Amino acid sequence: MKITKNELSEAAAASGVPADIAERLWATLEERAQWRPGFNLTHVLYYVGALIVILAMTVFLTTAWSAIGARALFVFASLYAILFLMLAEWLKPRPGMAVPTGLLATMAVAMVPLIIFALQSWLHLWPEDQEPGQYRNFYRWARSMWIHMELWTLLAGAFILYRYRYPFIVMPLAVCLWYISMDLTPLIAGGYPERPDFNISDKETKAAYFAALHAINELRKWVSLFFGAGMIGLSYVIDRRTKLDWAFWIYLFGLMAFWGGLTVMNSDSELGKFIYAMVNVGLVGLGIFLSRRTFVVFGALGIYSYLGHLAFKVFADSLFFPIALVAFGLSIIGLGVFLYRHGAALEKTILASLPEGVIKLRPQRRELMVLDRP
Repeated sequence: MKITKNELSEAAAASGVPADIAERLWATLEERAQWRPGFNLTHVLYYVGALIVILAMTVFLTTAWSAIGARALFVFASLYAILFLMLAEWLKPRPGMAVPTGLLATMAVAMVPLIIFALQSWLHLWPEDQEPGQYRNFYRWARSMWIHMELWTLLAGAFILYRYRYPFIVMPLAVCLWYISMDLTPLIAGGYPERPDFNISDKETKAAYFAALHAINELRKWVSLFFGAGMIGLSYVIDRRTKLDWAFWIYLFGLMAFWGGLTVMNSDSELGKFIYAMVNVGLVGLGIFLSRRTFVVFGALGIYSYLGHLAFKVFADSLFFPIALVAFGLSIIGLGVFLYRHGAALEKTILASLPEGVIKLRPQRRELMVLDRP
């Protein structure tokens, strides 16, 4: 619900609330509103500009930047980060500037991997048997050699987050945690096997090489699964202890790691696939409990994947399965209509029936934010 200052003043007068109290209440709401991005022109421009800068300095960094040399790249990246922080410091004390201040601080965090990449290249700190190639490979390939870039980004990001306290700064930190979940596996496995010369190697050597690669890929799925579950647990702890929504981005990338690792696991048994579907049903239920739509989205994708398996594999020749699936889809739509009309009353009834200890486990509700909240 959106209200104007005049509407608040009129409602206060009609309720017998003094005008000075209504004025102070409006000032408090206006102060909090600066933290709430929305689809107004100003905030859209803020986010579009910030995302263009972040993409320009990360994924879309051209080969020409690599050609200037590691030392020059380190200097330029550091100057950019300093510039962003100086602008953030300049805007920070000004009223209504919380969003651009936080976005500038986020841009500074996004520069840290490039700074560490250039520093490692300049000082020749990469492993002897590994060449980093272009910087944009950091965003394309999972490699254990990136781990230092990720850890230093987390450290610098934590400091900047403490200084500026804006929820969007958590986004690049959550991305780094997600990357760590993929880059950690070769470290645990002791590195990738040495690639044989396929022109002269015998079949046994080739088979051993591919078997080792397969083992690392299987391990990566489990690492992603458990690391993602850990990120979700961390998000839950943060979610219960904070008023602003600091947990959203860690929830999102934790889900990507957990759900991604779970989904790519191959199971030849119908029981395994059914368990996968039940885990996704659990994600939907967890999303409802936590008031997090991201869980519902990932869970629904998993359920849809399982239903697709049933339709195209198990019941491919069944006449009645498509009919049952249509009925199931219509029932879900009916459930949505029912929840829209009676959801609030139903929620109150369910919460009233739960033990107080279970209710306390639920994070406090927050207003939904368009751009940096679920």
